[in-house]
Amino acid sequence: MRCSLHKLTAYVAVLNEHQTSINIKLSLMSGLFYIVTEDEINHGILSLSSVSAENSSLCYARTLSNLEENLNDDSAERYVDVLQNVSPLSVDVEAQKLLRVLKHQKLPRALNFGSTSNYHSYSIPWVPCGVNEQISEHGDYLQQLCEQVWIDMKNLIDKAVKSRSILQSALHAEVLHHASLCVQKCETYCDRKDGVMTKVHHYINNATSRPLILHGKSGSGKTTVMAKAAKSIISCWSEQETFIILRFFGTSPSSSSIREALISICEQICGLYETTHPTFNDLDIVEIVQYFRTDLWINVAEFPSKTVILMLDSVDQLSSMDGAHSMKWLPLLVPSNVRIVVSMLNEKLKCFENTRSLLPESEKVYVELGSMHISAGV
Repeated sequence: MRCSLHKLTAYVAVLNEHQTSINIKLSLMSGLFYIVTEDEINHGILSLSSVSAENSSLCYARTLSNLEENLNDDSAERYVDVLQNVSPLSVDVEAQKLLRVLKHQKLPRALNFGSTSNYHSYSIPWVPCGVNEQISEHGDYLQQLCEQVWIDMKNLIDKAVKSRSILQSALHAEVLHHASLCVQKCETYCDRKDGVMTKVHHYINNATSRPLILHGKSGSGKTTVMAKAAKSIISCWSEQETFIILRFFGTSPSSSSIREALISICEQICGLYETTHPTFNDLDIVEIVQYFRTDLWINVAEFPSKTVILMLDSVDQLSSMDGAHSMKWLPLLVPSNVRIVVSMLNEKLKCFENTRSLLPESEKVYVELGSMHISAGV
């Protein structure tokens, strides 16, 4: 970061000198001189409305007095940007200027709301080792900071609870995440010449007791095929009561471990069918897998006029914890009103190999995705 800021400082001088001749707008120039952290602050705080910022953003700014007079201390460079390869060591003035504007102007202005403020500033003296809780003033500062964070977080949570009507549940947020991702992936879908989509539609439109396994090398388009198939199912099955359960594994905390993913899927399906389910937090992974492989689908079978289409993309993106890559959690027999489509790599990890040991290829439920044809522009 410091090296980049040093280079940017040099670029500033050049651009300022030649700005007139090369006609660079100030707004464009300002976009060149920030780092990723500042960009995150801009999107997460500065660009929000005052109401959104008040309900979601907190800032704690610390100043270390006398730090710039003690740059030769071993740990000083951890706390301030300095010019590289310059002797004697000196502060990067341009970087500090940008930091001061962000820290003492933009953030306080964005997070002060009349009688309340979500911006808190602290000043402590510099010591050679940096922040040290053994020093009285530093210990007091850390204690005050912890207490303030606790108070502020509690207030934000209380506000959210009071506005519960617009507060998404964790499951709601998870479902929306994967639906949104599906839309994004469909935008990059390229028509295929290998008949994969036809095979997926044939599977969906015909009752079967087995899951469908899509497999291929990395970059073969498995995820976009899954997304496009899910979207097309919505239009094709619009006149029937059909529930599409979609998970792009590894794209959210609740879809990265097999335990959390199965709980989320079970809760969604039970909610759609308005059926009860066990308290999953009280169950171990063996019990959760047992419920997902058998009990859940027994309940679904009691509603033959309703169809569940479960689409699970990139199982190899799951954490290997709890035997996720063993594939022993995958239902091998499902009711006639259930379809399960799973995609995975057929290389590197053992998901595909383990699936084949559980579900022989003689079952004819495997569809391989070849490399994209050059005509697709990939």
